[in-house]
Amino acid sequence: MKPLNPELTTQLGELADMIARKLDRQDFDLQETAKPYLDALARGGFARMSDVNLQVRLEKLVLEKVPESAIHRRREISAIAGELQRTFDRIVSFDTNQPTPPEEDLTRIRGSATK
Repeated sequence: MKPLNPELTTQLGELADMIARKLDRQDFDLQETAKPYLDALARGGFARMSDVNLQVRLEKLVLEKVPESAIHRRREISAIAGELQRTFDRIVSFDTNQPTPPEEDLTRIRGSATK
C-alpha cells in the first residue's frame, strides 16, 4: 500500500480505533460516529489517492493496532470495515453526482439563507 498524506492517515487511524473499540464491545453508534471521518476522507480524495479500498486499509490498521485480539476476529473486523466501506461508497457516490451550481446561484442561495 502506498503512503497517504498525514490528514488521510489521521482519519484512517481514528476509524481503526473505532473498530477496535467495537471489538471490545463498547456500545456506540459506529456509523454515526464514523460519518464525519468518512466525509473527511471523501473530501480529502481518499478514493482517488489510495491504491486499495478503505476496507482493506482499515483491516490492516486494526490488525496492527490490536494484533492479539484481532488475529482471532478477522471476520468480525472485515464485517465492520465492510459496513464503513459501503457508507464511504455512498458518500463518494452522492458527492460526485451532485451538480455544482454556478457562483451566482450560490450567492443567491446564501443570500436568501441569511434573510
